[in-house]
Amino acid sequence: SRNWKLLGQEKDGSILVGFDDTFSEIDPGGRTIIAVYNFRFNSLRILFETETKENVIQASINSSNTLLLYVVKSVCYENDDLKVYSEYKYTLHLTSIDSSKIICKPIKFESNNQIMAQFLYRIKPSNDLDRYLIFIHQDCIELYQLEMINTESTDIQELSSIKQDDIIKAFSWAQWDALHQSLFYIHTKGSSLREFDANGTTSFQKDAPTLSALQFNDNVPHESVLNIPLNLPAAPVLEATCRTYDDIPVPLKVHDCSLDVTVLSDDRGIVCICHHYIYQPVKDPITKEEFNPDTTVHVAYSVTLLHHGTVIHCTVPGVPWSQASQIKPLFVLHEDDYVCVRLPGLLTHLLDTCPNHQPCCHITLNDDRPTTGDLTSLHNTNDSTALIDLSTFMMYKLEVSKSSLLEIFSLPYSRLENKLSIIHYLLVHRFDFDVVLELLKNIGEKFLNPSLQDVLHEVLVGGAYASVYKSLPGDAIKLIRCLPFTTVKKLSTQEIKSSGRLMTMTQEALWNPSVMLLSPTQRLHQFRTDLWIQLWNLIADASRASPFQHTEVAEKLMVSLICYQPEALSRCSTPLSPGGSCIAINSTIAEMTSLGNSKLKPILPFYEVEKCTASKQEHVISVNLRELSIHLVKHGLENPLQVHVVATRYAGAQLEMSRYLCSLLTSCAGVAVTSVKGFQLIHDLSPLKRRLLFALLQRYSLAVDTLAYPVPQGFSSFFAYLTYRSLSYERFIQYIQANALQLQIDVMRIILSDLGDSPEGIKKKLRLILLLPRSRAKRILNQWSHPVSLMLRAREHSLNILSGIETRTHPHRSINHSITGLSSSNSSDWYSPLDSFLDLLTAKASLAELDFNLLVDATVTSL
Repeated sequence: SRNWKLLGQEKDGSILVGFDDTFSEIDPGGRTIIAVYNFRFNSLRILFETETKENVIQASINSSNTLLLYVVKSVCYENDDLKVYSEYKYTLHLTSIDSSKIICKPIKFESNNQIMAQFLYRIKPSNDLDRYLIFIHQDCIELYQLEMINTESTDIQELSSIKQDDIIKAFSWAQWDALHQSLFYIHTKGSSLREFDANGTTSFQKDAPTLSALQFNDNVPHESVLNIPLNLPAAPVLEATCRTYDDIPVPLKVHDCSLDVTVLSDDRGIVCICHHYIYQPVKDPITKEEFNPDTTVHVAYSVTLLHHGTVIHCTVPGVPWSQASQIKPLFVLHEDDYVCVRLPGLLTHLLDTCPNHQPCCHITLNDDRPTTGDLTSLHNTNDSTALIDLSTFMMYKLEVSKSSLLEIFSLPYSRLENKLSIIHYLLVHRFDFDVVLELLKNIGEKFLNPSLQDVLHEVLVGGAYASVYKSLPGDAIKLIRCLPFTTVKKLSTQEIKSSGRLMTMTQEALWNPSVMLLSPTQRLHQFRTDLWIQLWNLIADASRASPFQHTEVAEKLMVSLICYQPEALSRCSTPLSPGGSCIAINSTIAEMTSLGNSKLKPILPFYEVEKCTASKQEHVISVNLRELSIHLVKHGLENPLQVHVVATRYAGAQLEMSRYLCSLLTSCAGVAVTSVKGFQLIHDLSPLKRRLLFALLQRYSLAVDTLAYPVPQGFSSFFAYLTYRSLSYERFIQYIQANALQLQIDVMRIILSDLGDSPEGIKKKLRLILLLPRSRAKRILNQWSHPVSLMLRAREHSLNILSGIETRTHPHRSINHSITGLSSSNSSDWYSPLDSFLDLLTAKASLAELDFNLLVDATVTSL
């Protein structure tokens, strides 16, 4: 056998194939065999054999595998003797497969325009006879019903075809969706337009192309569920070739080469209308006489995401006509909620079409290899996204390789938006944290790159979103639209460099897309969920979506952190505590997401403890919880009971991703964390590695502060000491004055110990202590056993007594001046300065409030 062809694919996923039997004993010239292949059972069954070899281009089989429709394409000659070519002729045949039980009255349709046919499949099994559609390009689409003819024999059924309905009289393009039993077609509707010229006004009719969709049902008539006005090119680029047909049966489309449109759909309500075209801007259309293979044209495509109400346009300029005319684009839905657009030899685009968030994270991949065949996609196969080469019958699985993503990410001219989109794809759509680690493993060599900050932001936001999305219960999944999912701004206009060409991508919003769709209350089956009900719900959800903004929390933290005093707080005043519910939430997230993988558990270079009653981490988490809960209550009215679940899990996921990113950057700096952690690890590092770790953790600290993410406990002290050991003392002081560092008690102890008690060291210590909050400075002075500390504490104590700070809460009591050494004497007696000072203190406070030992020690030390 040879000349294998793909003839069609049915709803159950089985494909119809045709091939020529060249070793037939009946006919030496050979014959054509039509067979069906079942992916589930991996079986090939022969259905029908023609008497002679025929050019069968398309076929369809009914659900009971008893009847077959097939189309033959032949060449008509003006002169049979001279074999002068005139045009092609299409012929439709209907035949029975098992003639012993069913006899079907033959039909025969002939036309010079393209003809296709398709059996309708029912949702539920039924004894009703089959129906089928006949497509005749530019002529009509007709629906036929088979009926039984009474015969004397009860073992044999004789069937004939009766036309049931004229679907459309004239159309320019049509596509059959076998999976959802839907028919898409483009037809024209006249619209009255008025044109003004120099001589007056001229009124004329202009055809307005419209894309409509029909849904076929089992027991009720078909219904028109979609009507979209289209903006199509007025004329093809090359008029001489606009009446040729490619005759590709999967997906089943009826059209000529002047219009290349593909509709992609998914059970969840995803509907994408893809249009590929070629044009020349600001030039007259090319005619047959002016045709030149070296003429450059613009290759463009548009993808309308109906479920988002968005249209994406992409234009590749400067493509030679000889190359552009041979491009056969591939539009296919990828399993990771992406539309893969492949223009062979030019580019490959992955367009984000996820129904749970806005489409903005689109990936551009280089594709310098020319096409090796004509690829088309199949549905309901063993592989989720299967492709077949129509010329070689080779099967391929569509997947995005890790190597291609790593290559695009590391290119020096790769755009920042493309890098962020790759990170979004890996985290949100594939939950692949291992590849993200590989992407960032060389980040230490580019820590001065300004775009590094945006990359860290994307890892934090995308990772937190993915963790929550993977762990949310089903009744709370709608609230996921209210969570931030990326830092990539919504696409407006971008210029992308790919394969040496500068192409343009734009994204526009459709005005009120729901008016183009039939509402659920207008449907014949109001309570049955299908593709169009899901699409209606997605459009409604997209219009109400309002993602939470981290900038709102960051702005409030700028004010609240200025007044933040950890020593004045207690753990009971914050909703999440380091040792309580916060750790419980984090452990739940780690177990339910890919972060729970033992390979991905973050290993931090410090111990997660802090020497204070309440940490900044608790404060940041509490503000995030409050603001996110308020946002969810405003925009999640359908699921008010799930607000606390979503807000709590997201706050826990923020901390979890913050820990993960800190561990990731530590690994990128080449620091191996073993049993040695904390300050000792900083001591053991070489100066070069210590400086690199500081540079990366500085970017990390800025990233989490900008997004109002919490940092792990112990990070503030570790980073403060790392800064002290990596920079000069003056620059270290500048970081403190800029509020970039937090000097906790543990890090102050080790820094003061390292500065020593030399005159220069004492000056540096005092300068550091003056930069601390008042309460923390007092704790440090109490632990510093040095004469300077005694003097400062004594002065502080005396100042508080004299100003009345330490006596405000005590009632005024008379002071007994008969104490030895402090008794009053005649005014003529001479007083020492110390006695006078002590008398002043005892006049302000009681003896119990005075720290005599501190005052005496400070006085003795000062002598």
